[in-house]
Amino acid sequence: MTKTKRVQPFIITATIDKAAGVTLLATTEQPGFTTFVQGFQITSGGTAWNEATGIKIQDGADTPIVVATILKAALAGSGALINPWTSNVTLGAGWSSGCTISKSLVVSPYGSTETTGTNPTITIWGVRY
Repeated sequence: MTKTKRVQPFIITATIDKAAGVTLLATTEQPGFTTFVQGFQITSGGTAWNEATGIKIQDGADTPIVVATILKAALAGSGALINPWTSNVTLGAGWSSGCTISKSLVVSPYGSTETTGTNPTITIWGVRY
């Protein structure tokens, strides 16, 4: 008999540290699984981002597959809501093809270090199989 993997849905809410980012699914939680993000919503904090170029949702591979790139213009402060169809959001290959098998799912700031903006929150959902 062939053993098949079950589809495992997930929904995660976390605060994105403006300096270090956040790991949403650790590599140890992903043995043999590919992660497919089906949606996300980011709530910008109270103060807009000024230094960092933006944030990326991507896997933790040495050469990461990017799910989405969110430019700092979208992180405008005042509780702005950001989703895959917001301006200043670019969907990457991971949006349609999934992430690297057995790798973590992370949200990371990129470009210069952000010091003034408020930490946004993210709710992200999808499946692993």
